[in-house]
Amino acid sequence: GAGWAEGERDALELHLWNLEGDCAYVVLRGVPQIGVVPASSPGGQPQLELAADSARVESVVGSFKVRAGLFFKRAALRGLSLAERTAAHTEVDIGGQTLRLSVHSAQRSGDELILGLRLGPAR
Repeated sequence: GAGWAEGERDALELHLWNLEGDCAYVVLRGVPQIGVVPASSPGGQPQLELAADSARVESVVGSFKVRAGLFFKRAALRGLSLAERTAAHTEVDIGGQTLRLSVHSAQRSGDELILGLRLGPAR
């Protein structure tokens, strides 16, 4: 899962659960970065990317084995890069007409993510 720690510099949180074997709940935190990634192929679609470079382990709840393992691996996990990409477009119906809503720019301002949107005919 993903979360947001309002007011924190490293506000982007990634919540991880392991419910089998050595159960654990781990929270990773990092400084959020957002952008639009151009299409990787001709005719492809751009993607919206939310990422965090140099994520760190914020907390661990679970078995002693998991907590001890992460304690000794924290230095290795300190440079973890998190990234989630999703389609930068969707179709919406407005007034009986299907239109394409696409993201053409993205930036972070404090605790807010600001998206620049374009509305055009659906393909």
